[in-house]
Amino acid sequence: MQDYQQLESATKKLGDAQHIYVYSAGDHRHLAEIFANKMLRIGRPITQLSRTDLVDFYLQESVANDVVVLISYSGETQDIHRLMTIIDNRKLQVIALTAYGKNTLSEHADILLPMSTRERLIQNFGNFSTDVSVSYLLDILYASYLSRHVEANQTKMRIEKEYQRYRFTENPIIKDQS
Repeated sequence: MQDYQQLESATKKLGDAQHIYVYSAGDHRHLAEIFANKMLRIGRPITQLSRTDLVDFYLQESVANDVVVLISYSGETQDIHRLMTIIDNRKLQVIALTAYGKNTLSEHADILLPMSTRERLIQNFGNFSTDVSVSYLLDILYASYLSRHVEANQTKMRIEKEYQRYRFTENPIIKDQS
């Protein structure tokens, strides 16, 4: 169960941040990319930190109210430890999506959004529940941000309308109303 106050705080931090970064390794990297793409489409670009060896360079211009969304099931990988050292030194805000329970990431996070903890770290059958959980949490953050920033939706609709003139359908189920 999610703490409503934590979700509200996370949404506020995303809105107040000068810049947002997102990091996930492994299976959840594509979900971080999808989140970044959705935010870009509403005029809120996010930098996806995909290479930990370049994090110092990505964050060199960061300021104290910038936010880093970190996604890690265990919260204990070497990359997470390295990132937390850099982020702590720069005094950036952290929104953590990690398993219930205590780990390095959850202890350093300003806001904790726990993900489903129904799978073993290694003995699992494909990260089913964690994928659904991470996708759900990122969608909640996106929807919550969008609901508080009406202009973001207007920007998205304007850009989409321009882009979509190259797409069409006669399928009445998915066809937009004029």
